[in-house]
Amino acid sequence: MKHSTISIRRLTIGLVVLLALVLVMATASGALVLSKNYRTAAGRFESEAREALQQAAITVRNQVRFFTNIMTLVAAHPRLPELLAAGDADGADDWSRHTLAVLPGGVGLALAGPDGALIGDPAKHHLGTQCRIDLARYARGEPVRLPPVHYDLPGLGHFDLLIPIAAAGGAPAGIVFGSFHIEVLQRLLDEIVAPDRRFLLHDANGYLIGANPPLREIKGLRRFATPVPGTDWQLSMEIPYANALGFYTPLILTDLTAIGVVVLVILATVRRVLGLVRADIKRIHQILLDVNDGVYLPSQAPPAIQETAELLPDIEVLAVQLQERHSLLERQSLTDALTGLHNRRYFDLMLGHDYEQSTRQPPCFLALIDLNDFKAVNDRHGHAAGDTLLRHVASYLLRRVRSSDTVARLGGDEFALLLHNMSAQAIQAWAQQLLTEFDRDIGAHRFGDCGSVPCTLSVGLAPVDAARFDSPKAVLAASDQAMYHAKRMRLGRSHVVFDSELHPAAVAR
Repeated sequence: MKHSTISIRRLTIGLVVLLALVLVMATASGALVLSKNYRTAAGRFESEAREALQQAAITVRNQVRFFTNIMTLVAAHPRLPELLAAGDADGADDWSRHTLAVLPGGVGLALAGPDGALIGDPAKHHLGTQCRIDLARYARGEPVRLPPVHYDLPGLGHFDLLIPIAAAGGAPAGIVFGSFHIEVLQRLLDEIVAPDRRFLLHDANGYLIGANPPLREIKGLRRFATPVPGTDWQLSMEIPYANALGFYTPLILTDLTAIGVVVLVILATVRRVLGLVRADIKRIHQILLDVNDGVYLPSQAPPAIQETAELLPDIEVLAVQLQERHSLLERQSLTDALTGLHNRRYFDLMLGHDYEQSTRQPPCFLALIDLNDFKAVNDRHGHAAGDTLLRHVASYLLRRVRSSDTVARLGGDEFALLLHNMSAQAIQAWAQQLLTEFDRDIGAHRFGDCGSVPCTLSVGLAPVDAARFDSPKAVLAASDQAMYHAKRMRLGRSHVVFDSELHPAAVAR
């Protein structure tokens, strides 16, 4: 059966295009049906809201007009021109006190001349500083935003009405100044409020005169505003906004259904694809683990994802190359390039391992070997001859050990051996035989044009024993010291082998 792969890129593009088409078709069909109804309802909502606001503004205007009419009747009292002409402060105060007592919602009442000068005591008439400023500006014909609203008297927030007084011949005789409680307007707003709307009344400077309690529905409110006729005030109304949600609910439900179906399809598909992707990623991960362990073998099984199929051949080629390079580097890192023996790095690892093993089993022995007169060979015959000699010594040492032992070149003309399962007496005998046979071997060997070369060995021994030494480094130091004692003790072509305690152990020719 032919194996097929899946392209994540094509699958993703296809699913996105499918979702976009479904949404566009569902939204377009619903919008065509509902848009006309929504526009009609929205227009009706705004028209009704503005009409309700206009009616409320007329109600506020009528309230202000009611107080204005009262003040007009007060200004028409025939006694006022006489009080103003005589400047009778006591008479003006007495008139103000009696008239204010019958004035609904009144805070203060006062008389002023044509120039705005107040007749009587301002404190008796509850006229604050701002009231007197407005009175003076009104008398001078300067613009005053009417009715002015003041809060400068503590607990006596009020609005003012100013009515001119005419003399018998029609000439200006003065001004009647009346102040009325703000609470009058607040009670009016409370009477015209409806459950689904809120009114806010502001003066000409934008300060809030009165307002209904906030509606419970904070979101979706619209505010409409209109001037209060005959004043410089502004009335606002907040009302829950009849948005398009109610009209577009079927459209929204259709879209949600379509989206739900598409999402389910996408989830099922993505779940399947993710499973395949994980399988391919796991396969690549296993390739890397096998390369690291040096056991990688290419597989003939095809991948599940097309993108992986495009990359996997390159990955496998790289894996084989990396494994070969890793194996080569590992060999190079543990092998001496000249002699083919293990190098110092490998020796240190094995010495540490044997040192730890000595706590559980009999210790092995470290034999440190140095070539005597090696410098003379280099000086007389050249470094090529020296290298040939080192390779010959390496070959000789390999023939003298077992497969379980370790032979390493530490550097220069120095070699090290780790010898296992040998007693102290056996290691001494082995060393004596090593030296004796080396003299015979080196004497019989010919190194090309150089012929034979004068070379002997010095050997130092030490047990790799954690009970006697505190570290592998101490074992190496003891063996090294024993070897240098052997070099100092040799006479002619004789060799002296020392143990780890630096006592003479044997002498061989």
